[in-house]
Amino acid sequence: MASNNSKIQKDIVLEVGTLLAKSSNRIVKFGPLEVNCFSICFWIDVEGPDGEDSIYVKIPKIIFYDQTKEDLNEISEDDRVLAVNEVNSLNYLRDFWDVSFGVQFVENLGYLKKYNAIVTKRIKADFLFKKVRSHDKFGRLRDEGVGSVENALSNFGASLRSFHSINVEATKFCVDDLELKFKNYLDVLGQHGVRSSSLAFLKKYLAEFRGYSCGSSSVHNLKGIDIRQIFIKSGELHIIDPGKMSTGFAEVDIARFIVTCRILYWGTPSIIRRICPSMRYEKAFLDGYYGSDDRPKEMIKLLIFKEILKHWKMAHISLSKRKWNAYVKYFLKKIYIDSFYFKLVTDELSGLH
Repeated sequence: MASNNSKIQKDIVLEVGTLLAKSSNRIVKFGPLEVNCFSICFWIDVEGPDGEDSIYVKIPKIIFYDQTKEDLNEISEDDRVLAVNEVNSLNYLRDFWDVSFGVQFVENLGYLKKYNAIVTKRIKADFLFKKVRSHDKFGRLRDEGVGSVENALSNFGASLRSFHSINVEATKFCVDDLELKFKNYLDVLGQHGVRSSSLAFLKKYLAEFRGYSCGSSSVHNLKGIDIRQIFIKSGELHIIDPGKMSTGFAEVDIARFIVTCRILYWGTPSIIRRICPSMRYEKAFLDGYYGSDDRPKEMIKLLIFKEILKHWKMAHISLSKRKWNAYVKYFLKKIYIDSFYFKLVTDELSGLH
């Protein structure tokens, strides 16, 4: 498979060379393939009339720890849907996202349908989540540089608000409409061994909100609103993957981003120590979006609750696909995953966030 991928990568590079020839750029070198759960990527350095530059090639692919799906020669229909959704979102954002706030999405240079490859500008900057971690110090802020990060997050909130305002309709949020989704998440968690007492506690909380509703807005949502998809350079933010665009409540994007901020230390030993990041980062984002403290707090709380359950479910599914020792998996389930997410959701419900 590795040698086959190497040949296909070279073929893609040749196609990219043809694509770049229109701008008189030539390829200098390209990097190794990088595999993750939902794509295979590599960079290409080029030279042209304007000097040196770098681009990025991303082949969207649903791999999710299955090595048999790492073959670039085997592109499924679901893989193609991932790519087309991302390309469509990038093209829409190119025309409608206001970059005056210092926040922009990566520039799409083309889509190679044969290889399911998206070609974009390469962003050379720091991952925002790593920058936030470096300033956060496990919830004890270092003053140096914190202000610039908070300002960038405030700008991100303002730019998202501006984007939402382009296509907005008044609507109504009813928590009962999410009942089936909540039930599905809780049922799956139960199937993965989450304690029945924990699930009963969460169900009891939801029951208290039965019938809750409030006014809201329907907007264009971006599935890729995730702090792990954002780079920061000189105070400006660059977003690499907007994900699929859909229509829903504005607060869906709010909740989605906030939860990715709260799992800032996911994948590190700090989770076992119950370390949580400072709330200043999400506050800066929320203040940038709303401009005041006037916001639908209960609605946001319920959507954050739903988003945490989704992440909790995906953590279990992800672990189940890992080819690790059964005892290691059991330890991670009980001590790491369940402990972390239950604390996350109970903190939210108790008003600690």
